[in-house]
Amino acid sequence: MANNRIEALNKAQIEGYEFAILDDGLQDMSISCDLNFVCFNNINWIGNGLTIPSGPLRENINNLKNYKHIFLNGNLENLENIKKIIKKINSNLIIHIGEYIPLNIDTFNKEDDYVIFSGIGNHDTFVSMIKKYGLNIKKEFEFPDHYIYSTSEMDNILNQAEYLNCKIITTEKDFLRINKNYKNINRIKYIKSDLKIIDEEKLINSII
Repeated sequence: MANNRIEALNKAQIEGYEFAILDDGLQDMSISCDLNFVCFNNINWIGNGLTIPSGPLRENINNLKNYKHIFLNGNLENLENIKKIIKKINSNLIIHIGEYIPLNIDTFNKEDDYVIFSGIGNHDTFVSMIKKYGLNIKKEFEFPDHYIYSTSEMDNILNQAEYLNCKIITTEKDFLRINKNYKNINRIKYIKSDLKIIDEEKLINSII
């Protein structure tokens, strides 16, 4: 454990690690990285095009000209349109594609209806993944990222599912955060998912 990235990097170096992988540190100017990846969600993309606090961007989109690698993650939505915009800003950017793959989708019956809920950064991507594999969503609940669910909120989700005669689905991340009493009633199931790098060989070669 470390209090900041610099402390963590110094500790890793002392302990003899050869590589350090940082998440969410692109705008940390205190660190000089050998390799950077700019990541976007295909559905959210650049939102209203403004930087925080007015929009989702952490720096101006035209700053893509300063980078070499970009990742587009999601369920392959809007790819061609996004690629065109990226190439206009920086034609030399190497674009990598990631797709979310549900690992246990076969355990869910396509004949059933579902209520879903999540408190993650990209709720719409979770919804898109479920629909892509043919599950019917009757109602959805979206909460902020890293959300801690109250008893009343969980009871409301359960009541809505019962009223609509639906099964309940959430993410594995959310399932781990709900109170154990709700895990034990066996009415809430979660989808395990993985991010598949479509162009894995190109990614490895570009890093090497």
